Amino acid sequence: MAWDHSTTALLTALDYFPGCKRGCFRLGRRAKSLLTRLEPRVRVTSDGSAILLVVTELPQLDPRMLAAGAMENRFTAAADALAAYIREGAPQTHGAAEFAILHLVSRSLSDLRWGQLLASSGYPIQMYSVIRPVPEALNLIDLFVDDPVAAERWANGEWREFLPVRVRERLGIEEDALYSFMSEHSHPRFAGLQLSVFRRVGGEEGEGQQAILFMGEIPFDVPAVLLATAMPGALLAQLALAAGHVRLARVAALGWAGVIRRTAVELAEGWREVAAQLPEAENDEGEIIEPLRHIQEIAAELEAAAAEAEAAIAEGEGRV
Repeated sequence: MAWDHSTTALLTALDYFPGCKRGCFRLGRRAKSLLTRLEPRVRVTSDGSAILLVVTELPQLDPRMLAAGAMENRFTAAADALAAYIREGAPQTHGAAEFAILHLVSRSLSDLRWGQLLASSGYPIQMYSVIRPVPEALNLIDLFVDDPVAAERWANGEWREFLPVRVRERLGIEEDALYSFMSEHSHPRFAGLQLSVFRRVGGEEGEGQQAILFMGEIPFDVPAVLLATAMPGALLAQLALAAGHVRLARVAALGWAGVIRRTAVELAEGWREVAAQLPEAENDEGEIIEPLRHIQEIAAELEAAAAEAEAAIAEGEGRV
């Protein structure tokens, strides 16, 4: 099908809407509302094999919405690469530890996918509640790598031994700032209220004040809400590293280097988009600065791991 300039419609721009996945338009209600307002400038066409949504003119979009959508698209690309690595790698587990690691990686990937969808839809509190078990799963993976016999007790339901605080103690983790940040926002504490209740001031000082309560779909112009779209990716980066402990067929296992390289590239681009729309300094408590610093540390760790894995492949070695 030939397109003239009036109908060629910057289709790639639509990829930045939150919810867009694999080129289809699974849009959240915000994006749907926007497209409804565009109705006179939107048409549906077909080339016989696919139906295309063509926008002949795009309005000025909020750059924070674009950043949130870009983050989701980058997250999805990285998550899909990790899922394909595991699914197509013919997992070959033997014993409780290897099977537990496969389960924990797979379950955590699902948790993060749903968390990203919630964050991109303006539900940061619910997102933190969904992804908070992922750091706990990552710690269990590290424990079972060091002590495979412990996985047998875990599989037998001896859960008290594997409470998060006890697992951290066994691993020598004194503090996990990122996990603490997520817990603070997922538990019913004041931090959650600060994410969803805002004060509107009008008229004379002290007069005309009004509390505004958001019951979901909190706007991205709240910095902490935009920041939340980057958090599932921070854990996905760590999960990609942990996936190297999943026992796969040897040929598939050699692809681990490519997976973490793809993850590093995709997430770095998404984080860059989000960071560009965040204020340089938020407050004394580091509501924005501290989480961003942790994300930067994770990005550096992932990049170093990718380089190390690629070097091992070049030398004829690799993760098996």
